[in-house]
Amino acid sequence: MVSTTRGLVTLTASFLAVALVGCGEDLTPQLNQSKERVKALEGELAQANNRADQLDQEKAELDDALDALRGTELTETPKPKEVSVSLRSDVLFGSGSVELTSTGIKLLKKLSRIMKKRSEQSIRIEGHTDNVVPDAVLKDRYPSNWELGAARAASLVHYLTWTEHINPSRFVVVSHGQYRPVVPNTNGKARKKNRRVKIVMYDESQ
Repeated sequence: MVSTTRGLVTLTASFLAVALVGCGEDLTPQLNQSKERVKALEGELAQANNRADQLDQEKAELDDALDALRGTELTETPKPKEVSVSLRSDVLFGSGSVELTSTGIKLLKKLSRIMKKRSEQSIRIEGHTDNVVPDAVLKDRYPSNWELGAARAASLVHYLTWTEHINPSRFVVVSHGQYRPVVPNTNGKARKKNRRVKIVMYDESQ
């Protein structure tokens, strides 16, 4: 779509310039106006090219981050102006823990580059769990999966704000607990998929 727009703008600008030059001196005022229009179109084309380059760079960085995750996470196709990535909890955290693993830190560092590029967007961090209630060891700290999901989402925010220095005002922390599974919690494999943290970068106007 971007390359098609570039071609149309270039073709339109060239046509206006050539057509009016061939009409003679009587069309000098119109020619001057057309030159101004061509100049404006060239400016719009330059802006479109810059935006296309920026989008290409963002896509490359997102692909790089997802390459590091491939085979170990759940990803979702981004909507227009939105980037959405779901990371499995067993990649981010140790068993029964809300402390980030070294692999989790590495992944978040890569994703933080995209967050910094999209500095005008808000970031929603959603904690999701399976339907198994916290065991006796965890229950004192996390009475239910609501608290566990929230704590894990907050752990990502702590790293991204304290270590990567992303503006805290951009973040929203949400816990869905066990109530928004991607698949039914029928077995261990399914429950593993449902234990995740979802990161969404979005425009407030959406």
